[in-house]
Amino acid sequence: MAVRTPLYWDGSSIAQMTAAMITDCVDETIRQYGLNPAVSLSYVASSGSLDSMDDTRLISGTSTVSSSGSPTEADTAEPTTLTVTYDKISSASSASTATDTANKAFPVFYDSSTASIQAMSLSDMLDTFVDPALLRLVTNGYTSSVDDHDGMFFVTTESATNLHNFAVDASPVFTNTIADTSSFLAANIGTAGTTQDFPTTVQNYYLKRWKRDHAAGSSYIGPTTPLQIKDGDNDNLQAYTEANFGTVLQDVIRHATANVAGKRIQYSIVTSLTGTQMASAIVDTKLTGGSGNFQTHKVSSTDYRAQEFPDGTPTTETTYYLQAALF
Repeated sequence: MAVRTPLYWDGSSIAQMTAAMITDCVDETIRQYGLNPAVSLSYVASSGSLDSMDDTRLISGTSTVSSSGSPTEADTAEPTTLTVTYDKISSASSASTATDTANKAFPVFYDSSTASIQAMSLSDMLDTFVDPALLRLVTNGYTSSVDDHDGMFFVTTESATNLHNFAVDASPVFTNTIADTSSFLAANIGTAGTTQDFPTTVQNYYLKRWKRDHAAGSSYIGPTTPLQIKDGDNDNLQAYTEANFGTVLQDVIRHATANVAGKRIQYSIVTSLTGTQMASAIVDTKLTGGSGNFQTHKVSSTDYRAQEFPDGTPTTETTYYLQAALF
């Protein structure tokens, strides 16, 4: 219903949390999402649920063979485009419930309109902690920081596992190839109707996930924990343990990102962005502007062969993006 200012015990009395303390709680909300994301991406061999991406490259035209002399360029087919489709990313969402029917699980705040201390509602939790977290996780753009994107998935050209992110799979989700023009040789022209294909890899793209390093010795310090209504005693308050408060925040953000309209996280493969680009653009390039490199080869006095090889300039055909958005 509203953004609330939770209460906490300052060591001698009940006080309202400062804005900095609430920001620390938002940081913890992001960290908790990173521990157990409600919306996840995975690598699959084929038939992923996200839209496919096409890698295109030129291959030679089909060979022409004559028994009475070398074929002319007019007799040969132009280089053609080979398309390899990548559909290796799937999305899954985990349904989650975060209700507080007893009005005790969530922090308390001072309601000036009734001059009373009350427990926050689920809507209050969303407004106070989850919405600011989602601004950083998704809406405000990609920052290359685990502090903002813990638990979020992204695409990169780096496959190595780093301190705060790891590859979902060692295999790339997309490989941009292009014709290696130096490998097409006249001596390799085959029998009539055959083609030559010599790809070279321009760039591999990998799916990775942000995940904060929680190893022993980590310098992470949790937030100041607010107060809640004491279980079994409606007249008294108690401070959350850090673990219990973390569990509450995780339940709430998982519930929101999987179930609540306007707060659900959705990943998609797009060619035109309407949400946040999650790291690297995924580029498909192909040789264009060439006219075909016409080559002939005499195998014998009755076997003359000709073929046109790829040529041209590397040009971007399509740029894909892994997009994250709220819906």
